[in-house]
Amino acid sequence: MTRRRVVVTGLGCVSPVGNTVNEAWANLLAGRSGIGKITRFDASAMACQIAGEVKGFELEKYVSTKEARTMDTFIHYGLAAAQQAVEDALVMKTTEGESLYNDISGRIEFLRKGIESIDGKSADATGKFRDKLKERVEEYLEGAFENDERILKEIALYAEKVDISEEITRFKSHLSQFMDLMKSNESSVGKKLEFLVQELLRETNTVGSKAQNSSVAHDVIALKGEIEKIREQIQNVE
Repeated sequence: MTRRRVVVTGLGCVSPVGNTVNEAWANLLAGRSGIGKITRFDASAMACQIAGEVKGFELEKYVSTKEARTMDTFIHYGLAAAQQAVEDALVMKTTEGESLYNDISGRIEFLRKGIESIDGKSADATGKFRDKLKERVEEYLEGAFENDERILKEIALYAEKVDISEEITRFKSHLSQFMDLMKSNESSVGKKLEFLVQELLRETNTVGSKAQNSSVAHDVIALKGEIEKIREQIQNVE
């Protein structure tokens, strides 16, 4: 036999001390008891004439009169508590979602500023690296090599390897797509967000491997740390 799991995500209460969670909790804090003389039936012939009775229960809020006739009273209470729990779960889900959105949005803004910083620090990185290579080649080769097409091509090829403009462009695009999904009305975006986080991390790693600037390398570490935090947070997104 397969066992089914039930996850409780909200609270509901129908009890002698209150017919909602807030009411019951307030009465408990105030020290009010739900125990009193039995009023539902004649208990005069019984040794014990006190009990905890549910009072002031408004059945029509939860079950129609027609349906109520086919159920025992304890089922009325169970249905009411269950409905309260579902409503409470939706409120909690909305509140948690808003907090999650604000947290992730702040981290995305951090990534946006970080990649802008890297973009500024990497301006003309290819040209600077090419000039540096030329200086190194001049140290080891006698005479001018400006007319040696083969050497110039090799220098240009190696210089292009430090260019991160494409990675930066893709990174910014992923950030825009991420926020568009966060703001969308799609019912399930968790998997898509997870994919974008993987792409952001991939672009960041590539930028780090190409970085010729210690300050850029420092920024890359900060970006990777923030991306990992976002990855953890989206595990809570459906």
